[in-house]
Amino acid sequence: MVSSPFIIERRVREITSKKIIFGSDYPFSDREIELLKIKKAGISGPEKEDILYGNAEKLIGLQKF
Repeated sequence: MVSSPFIIERRVREITSKKIIFGSDYPFSDREIELLKIKKAGISGPEKEDILYGNAEKLIGLQKF
């Protein structure tokens, strides 16, 4: 679990959005709050797409690299 949008921004700068996959840690955390952290992070739209679904699609083979 990430504590803030700032941490998400920092991680994207450190390792790129291509290496991060969204997860909510449900039922221990609220999915909407975790999603809001991604939405509020100061990262680009394509970076948010990578994190929210693009990287997972690639990982399970729904999309070509």
